[in-house]
Amino acid sequence: MYDKSKILRLVKSSSLVFSIILLCLCLCACFGVEQPKQVAAIVYGNSIYEEDVSNYISQWRNMDEHRKTDEGFIKEITSLGFTPASFREYILNTVFIPEKIVNYNCKQLNLSISQEELNSQIDKAKTSFDTQNSQTTFDLALKNLGYTDDSWQDNIEFNLKREKLKRALFSDYDFDDSLLKEYIIEHAPDCNGKYSYYVNFDTMDEAKQAHDEFVTVHSGDISLDDFKSLGAVIDIGWSSFKNNKEKLDTAYFDALTGIPPLRISEPLDLAKKIYIIYCEQEFIIEKFETSSKFEYQKQIDEQAYINKIPQDIYDYLELNAKSEQIDSEFNIWLQDQNNEDNVKINKMPSDANYNIDL
Repeated sequence: MYDKSKILRLVKSSSLVFSIILLCLCLCACFGVEQPKQVAAIVYGNSIYEEDVSNYISQWRNMDEHRKTDEGFIKEITSLGFTPASFREYILNTVFIPEKIVNYNCKQLNLSISQEELNSQIDKAKTSFDTQNSQTTFDLALKNLGYTDDSWQDNIEFNLKREKLKRALFSDYDFDDSLLKEYIIEHAPDCNGKYSYYVNFDTMDEAKQAHDEFVTVHSGDISLDDFKSLGAVIDIGWSSFKNNKEKLDTAYFDALTGIPPLRISEPLDLAKKIYIIYCEQEFIIEKFETSSKFEYQKQIDEQAYINKIPQDIYDYLELNAKSEQIDSEFNIWLQDQNNEDNVKINKMPSDANYNIDL
């Protein structure tokens, strides 16, 4: 025979447990107790949260009026060959997972970015922006790119970490000389440009007076020493170098195109600054061509071509070529780290706000 009293106590006990669980769920809902975040992926044991991926995609959509609409978003990603699920995986593999890999390995190698390094890069970026953009503010430009000031600084810090890790991993890299030579020959025409200096003046009247006095004394070809008599000379370097282009407004380089080598400009009012520019030299080289069918003759022609390149331009091209080789090796390393042992990507949640079925 069953003991009815025991069964009754068991039912009451079970009902009590169920009531407690239900009460806990209600309290969580009523008092806003956070539920565990959905995990999109795990890298070296560190979680990437679905919320962050969703926010990133939403931010990308909001940067374009067409993509803001569900129809426009789906149309754009399908034209690129993506579904919502594969687009999410692409974002994980190109944005979130590399960031986790870099941060983890920097920590393993005790690599960090000092506040001084970060501030220096931030100041450099802002100065470069201000010299090239007089029509918009820096904060507005960040907003248009989908950044806040904090998220932009985080991005700067990550890029610095990435570069530091790259240098640490490939400090003893054995460069392929044939690839370096091939790069230099191919990209030499990209460096066609002029080497220039300038003197800055406070007023246009001051600049005109200095210019008029200078040309009465100096005629014909002008040396750099001659030009220095005008005042404090700023060395801009080759106009074709990317880092030099970031030093000044584009109006400066537009004006430079009209100044022959060993000549100075008239006083110029450019982007609210007054200059006299001196063009010291010009580099012009055509694309490499050889008609020889023999390898040894081709090599002779290549060396003759390289000998026409000034040393500072050659060094610039070689540095870029080495950087390109290191970038390629680093990207391969990143892909190797993104494997099943280190990375696990979870399935896309069916309720993701970008999982749109039209």
